[in-house]
Amino acid sequence: MVGAPVGALLIGYLAAFTGPRAAAVYPAACMLLVLAGLLGRSRLWQRGAA
Repeated sequence: MVGAPVGALLIGYLAAFTGPRAAAVYPAACMLLVLAGLLGRSRLWQRGAA
């Protein structure tokens, strides 16, 4: 339950440096990296006996 306030603080500082439009891209890109990592490590997509 600590991730949201810390993330909001970091994105607030990032928006101050890069502007609000550019700051919206970073969380989306990080989420895509997290999803790619989860899909890559997931055993759901492996073929084999269930």
